[in-house]
Amino acid sequence: MNSSFQRKLEALYNSRRAGHPALGFSQIELDQEQEPDSSLRWNERLLTFPIPDSRFPIPDSRFPILDSRFSILDSRLSTPDSHLTIRTESATIAPKAAPAQETRMLEIIHHDNIVELRLARPPVNALNPELVRALRNAVESAPAQGARGIMLAGRPGLFSAGLDVPTLLQLNRAELIAFWQEFFGLCSALAASPIPVVAAIGGHSPAGGAVLAIFCDYRIMARSTDPEKPFRIGLNEVQIGLSVPACIQYALRRLVGVYRAERLLVVGAMLDSEQALAVGMVDELVAVDQVDARALQWLQTLLKLPPQAMSTTRLLARSDLIELFADPTALSVEEFADGWFGAESQAMLKELVAKLKKS
Repeated sequence: MNSSFQRKLEALYNSRRAGHPALGFSQIELDQEQEPDSSLRWNERLLTFPIPDSRFPIPDSRFPILDSRFSILDSRLSTPDSHLTIRTESATIAPKAAPAQETRMLEIIHHDNIVELRLARPPVNALNPELVRALRNAVESAPAQGARGIMLAGRPGLFSAGLDVPTLLQLNRAELIAFWQEFFGLCSALAASPIPVVAAIGGHSPAGGAVLAIFCDYRIMARSTDPEKPFRIGLNEVQIGLSVPACIQYALRRLVGVYRAERLLVVGAMLDSEQALAVGMVDELVAVDQVDARALQWLQTLLKLPPQAMSTTRLLARSDLIELFADPTALSVEEFADGWFGAESQAMLKELVAKLKKS
């Protein structure tokens, strides 16, 4: 490919790596003198796009054309190598969107300059590799898309049940390490986000769900309507045979204090919402149907402050969290994998999965 054209594509791709709709994408002229990208077959001014799922006009290539002046010359959509050939004069180029299975798991809702990222993976918003990747991409790309605040939400009654243990048990060691690197990448994205993030915790939030919440700026949790069945939140990893990584322990200590965090972590305690408020694990309790509205209100109030002063002070105040992820090799992913595949953890995790199948 022509090197100048390649640089333009790469710069454009890198600036829009999450694949959101084409906002302000530059017009790039395509002509017969430029060699094709490996995902395109070029013949003079003809472009051939593979279309695995036969959907148009969003072809499946690294740089799909979202808006162009073209004429359809040849379309064969029924064969295994389905494709679409077009003649193009100019086109808007955009990176490939997140796979459908990822976007279905995460609803992205815009409230003016606030973006809501709503976990939407029934039945319990369990965190599998695809959802973690989609959420990380959405958090990292939000500022570039014009957002000034992020609301992370689940559904009424449940924020997230944590890691998708049945799925993770099917991974080999390399795949598990890759998942944990991605999960820590998500935690880092929340901790280091240049814009504030509020957790709208609409219900139960054990383990991985609680981890996401404690890396946010502020936590608003629902109060159950039934005092006999309170919503609970906590890092209960020990109860299912897992240790809690150091960076996650630090984030909890930052909220509740050193000794309190030790007591909660060692026994894998799950706190009801009132207890969580009392120790500082969450910041506010409201009615279930008020969680989202209050989270938006909190962000809107914060965003009324002088932006530069607020943002600079906020990042300085959160520098200790950001520093946790400065050296990825210090995250002890290999050690965690050793524990995961150890006899004790495997027995406890498989016992958990067996219980889940019966429930």
